[in-house]
Amino acid sequence: MVLTKEDNNAPVFVINNFEGSIYYQLMKHRCRIVAPPVILRCAFNRPLPIKTRPVYCLSMENAILCFSGFKTKENLTLLVDLVHRMGGSIRREFSSRVTHLVANSTSGDKYRAAVGMGTRVMSEEWIHKCWELKEESFFDAISFEVRSQYKLSPFAFSVLSFYGFPNDEIRHMEEVAYGAPMTTHLIVNDRSVRSIPFDLHCKLHVVKSEWFWASIQMEACADESLYIYDEETACLYLSVYCVSTIDNSNNNNNDNSNGCATISISHSSSGSNYFNQDNATLFATATAATTSTANNNSNNNISSCHSSKNSSSNIISNSREMMKLTLRQQTVLELYQTERNYVGILDTIIKVFMEELVRVDQPGGPILDAQEVKSIFGGIVNIHDIHVQIRDELNDVVSNWLEDLPVGNIFIKHSEELMKFYPNFINYFEKSKEFIHFCDKFKPRFHAFLKLCQSKPECGRQTLTELLIRPVQRLPSVTLLLKDILKRTEESHLDYKLLQDSIVHLEAVMMHINEDKRKSDGHQVMFEIVNDIENCPVSLLSAHRSFSTKVDVTEVTDSLIGRGSHLTLFIFSDSVEVGLLVG
Repeated sequence: MVLTKEDNNAPVFVINNFEGSIYYQLMKHRCRIVAPPVILRCAFNRPLPIKTRPVYCLSMENAILCFSGFKTKENLTLLVDLVHRMGGSIRREFSSRVTHLVANSTSGDKYRAAVGMGTRVMSEEWIHKCWELKEESFFDAISFEVRSQYKLSPFAFSVLSFYGFPNDEIRHMEEVAYGAPMTTHLIVNDRSVRSIPFDLHCKLHVVKSEWFWASIQMEACADESLYIYDEETACLYLSVYCVSTIDNSNNNNNDNSNGCATISISHSSSGSNYFNQDNATLFATATAATTSTANNNSNNNISSCHSSKNSSSNIISNSREMMKLTLRQQTVLELYQTERNYVGILDTIIKVFMEELVRVDQPGGPILDAQEVKSIFGGIVNIHDIHVQIRDELNDVVSNWLEDLPVGNIFIKHSEELMKFYPNFINYFEKSKEFIHFCDKFKPRFHAFLKLCQSKPECGRQTLTELLIRPVQRLPSVTLLLKDILKRTEESHLDYKLLQDSIVHLEAVMMHINEDKRKSDGHQVMFEIVNDIENCPVSLLSAHRSFSTKVDVTEVTDSLIGRGSHLTLFIFSDSVEVGLLVG
């Protein structure tokens, strides 16, 4: 413990009870008072705190607090006194210097400012809990573990009602925010409700579902004024949405309900329960199932939300003009349109999802760390950059169409880049999907982020997983379109040989992807076998050895284990291993 010059001139009184006549006499004479936890904390060569108020411990010495929403003066005075006793500081007005806002309401200027500036918002219980642990000399009130446990819930002091949602979605939203009397917020599904057929209280917040998920993502009550439900806007949206989904009108969910479910939110509810959401050879399935027409149609949901430079879709504006085109030109145009739509989807994945997940300046900070984002998106940026170049080169061909202009050379030019970046992305797609499911289940902010993104027009109501499967489908689709162009190209045409070569290059990429997938799956199986077999020799693992199959057998002699023993034959490419079945 280090004593400064000021310390020598001012005696320090160490007492373990901040009550009683001695304490109040010392207080009256403005003496420096500390408790044993302070002495223990400062024993390791650090100065005693120079404070005019009594300090019992230093668990809040690095905290600057501001209070909001407390209506009882006695309660607020007690909390301020406890903070001071734990070495903390108090500010009457909220500013950038405040490290924590202790709120008793999710409204008011201070709360909104704290959320906007990313300042941590804590519950009153946090202060009381820290005071209970005042005897622990090295307890840190602002550690991540403590903050996470006592941060203010987004829906504290709120009672939520859900209207216009399917029953299963209401149950899910209740799980996310369960836990308070008289409804404060009515959450309306603006995608299915044209109007609210009952009277509403004048002080009731009527908001869209995006408010709910934004609050979960921010870990704070979002500003209701940004998400107000408007019947005119809802009717306009429904008119457009009904036209776009008329083909699917027979696929209604029988579990829909326009009833109103109410849920009360307790002050301390954590809202951490989430619903649970085949490893198949996706690329092979895509190769077999993808057709050029199907791929084009599958992009229609979101293609209108994306723009590209020199938008060549205006070149062909009606069916009469289409009839004037040669079959080759029509197919090249279709290839360009699908490429433009595909780049738009990749733009959405990168800008709406990937970049937002790691954005530092959002409330609560990044939703996932850099390594977690890499586990989901892999090399999607590299794939995007390649296809932007392909799109622009196809755009030049379509915009300046001449029948002798080649197309095949574009894909030959980029084949090495496609070979470099596609295999890793496609072969790790299943792991990416599993990691998305894991984060969706165990990370509430990520779950809410996905819900918000799905409601954005540029996502076309598609999930992140549904968007990420597009690169898996793209190369088979392009190959089929190139084959269609080849059929409509004369053998004497300059592009005929180029198209043949481009198809060979793309098929080589796909073959390489499938071979990588086979090897990767084989290595995974080998690791599983080694882990499943007790005392398995490590030498069994070899880059040149592959697993073929296993067979359960019964020994009919006494040459191995004994007659009647249950064994398993593991058959590899260069050997057979015999294992004894246990249990």
